[in-house]
Amino acid sequence: MPRAPAELVTPLPPFVFEWHIQQVYVVSNAMLNGLEGVCEMSERGGKNSILTMRYATEFRCIGDKCPNDCCHDWDIMVDKKTFLNLRRLHQSIPDGSKIFQQGVKRIKDNSSKSRYASLQMKENGDCFFLDANRLCEIYKSFGGGNLGETCKNFPRKLTDNFGQVELIIDLSCPESARMCLLGQKSTELVEVQKKIIEGYSKKMDHLPNSKTLKPYFQYRNEIREVLLLLANTAQYPMVGRIYLMLYFAQRVRSYFHSESEVCPEEMLVEEVERIANPQNHSQLVKQFF
Repeated sequence: MPRAPAELVTPLPPFVFEWHIQQVYVVSNAMLNGLEGVCEMSERGGKNSILTMRYATEFRCIGDKCPNDCCHDWDIMVDKKTFLNLRRLHQSIPDGSKIFQQGVKRIKDNSSKSRYASLQMKENGDCFFLDANRLCEIYKSFGGGNLGETCKNFPRKLTDNFGQVELIIDLSCPESARMCLLGQKSTELVEVQKKIIEGYSKKMDHLPNSKTLKPYFQYRNEIREVLLLLANTAQYPMVGRIYLMLYFAQRVRSYFHSESEVCPEEMLVEEVERIANPQNHSQLVKQFF
């Protein structure tokens, strides 16, 4: 199995690679599509803590100040429990029943409790419950605890990595992307207490057994170690670090992809060693700029 040089290897949880996928998906999609990460439990953290990146511990929704909020042009599902709760809450305010009927529609041809109803959009694409100041009427009237699962959690995502809980903040959120790409030591791994997710849904993604996977997935643990190394080369601006990741992805994409039945380890090792060499970093970044 190919490995990065010993001095460069750091045990990584799955969300780390997922974060890098978001960074490089445009150019390296053929290489990384569908990859969510598989590894043994990190030596850091434990069952009573959460592993994440530093920027995730400081993330806060900026609401009406967001340049491209998540409250428009999105098909938001509402589970049955939330549907019944919101209907009850709206019945307690003037014209609430009418507002609820306009803003939440039952999906009659779907018996799923998780996709029981959907939030309606206005003609301009905004959520029905988004007010003129781009603030949520449900949140203002009833509190964040009464939001549906998607609205309550996004852009947070939890993963259960063989008993270790891990948290990422999706980079499709502009504020999350800003903090991740521009913050100091933003991609540094940190261990935090589980109170960081208090008030949010505890629903998690569970990772598959790595022993049953194709070579592409079996080797990805080593590959993301290299990607984290590149993301933390602090002597270069973030755009230079992303370029290094893209360069590596481009060079291995022809044989290291999700449909590969066989992966030429020697070629992969050669590329890992090439991109892990700090002297090569400076030459590549100079070419980019």
